[in-house]
Amino acid sequence: MDFSALLLLSALSPILLCSSVNAGRDEDKFEYTFSNVEMNCTNWATYDEAARPLGRVICTNPPPYALDGAGSCDPRHHHIISFKGEGDYALGFEKATFGSWYLSIYPYSPKTKTSGEPIWRDPQVDSSAPLQVPDNCSLVFLKSGNLELRDSSGLVRWTPAAEGLGVTHFVFSARKNGNSAAGNMVLYNKARQVVWQSIRPGGNKFQLNSIHRPDMVCTLRSSKPMVNCKPPLEYPMNPSEGTAQYRNVISFTKDGKYALGFWATGGRKGSSYLAIYKWNPSSNSPSGQAIWRALGKDGRPVAVEDESSISFLHKGDIILKNNKQKVVWETGTGGRASDVEFNFDTGALYLYNQQGSIVWRSDAKLYLVDSM
Repeated sequence: MDFSALLLLSALSPILLCSSVNAGRDEDKFEYTFSNVEMNCTNWATYDEAARPLGRVICTNPPPYALDGAGSCDPRHHHIISFKGEGDYALGFEKATFGSWYLSIYPYSPKTKTSGEPIWRDPQVDSSAPLQVPDNCSLVFLKSGNLELRDSSGLVRWTPAAEGLGVTHFVFSARKNGNSAAGNMVLYNKARQVVWQSIRPGGNKFQLNSIHRPDMVCTLRSSKPMVNCKPPLEYPMNPSEGTAQYRNVISFTKDGKYALGFWATGGRKGSSYLAIYKWNPSSNSPSGQAIWRALGKDGRPVAVEDESSISFLHKGDIILKNNKQKVVWETGTGGRASDVEFNFDTGALYLYNQQGSIVWRSDAKLYLVDSM
């Protein structure tokens, strides 16, 4: 079937996405560009006399290349995205109990048409248990660049809450290729930065949930400890002591390539920038220049004196105050962020919302899980 015929078919009818999706450019990933038309993938569930599920997923307004070879499903799963010839994973609806399903990512063999145990299920906010949704639920790709899992009445049961974050593309990697993570679902912005992903990379990290604890205020001091945090950071988030020139707010005492702290400007005594810089914890000394500094509205680094402070607020904002308690820099994410993450391997500081979308980042070159 040629491409013009595929376009004609896509205009005439919705598409059954069950055993196969041809990703067009690559055989190991499915890429969807958000447009002014929604794509709604509904889990139409029916049952035989033994109460075994017989339904499948029907997607309205899919991209033309999603038409290749839909077939029968694994009885436990109704695939939204899977591959016919190549692929180790699928995204779809996994049977939970009679009449209910998980949105799930699971191993899938297109040759044997068999599935394995899930590697990801849609999470409930503030709960370790995965979310169950009833028959005839839908995964909707919104025009705004967000995803919504809706029940049959249209009620949103799960979303990465990515509205307003500039998302333009959705990618699902069915196989590992280059820097892509197999079985990962990713939302990108126009600059190809990760905004949300179902599987976040590991590595050495500082993580703080600011909602479930009081404001943490770290004050720049002229005597030891060079930075004093109240309430103190918890193990294993202890900062190394640093020096008068490099006063660390967040760093590791053993492993870690970067630190977040106050970097002496070299000007007036006690004058420092809030910065991220290369750090050698074994020698308690810097190993390179600053890779990021907090900038003021004039685009220049903001210098502060002793008794200035950086505050991690429970409302989801990070602010920098000078020694006169005047706010001189802030992330502007109050009410939108809940989790702070500092990655010691990449030297980047992120603020996430409760659904895992990145609402603020310190760097413009964020780690990519999918090489383009």
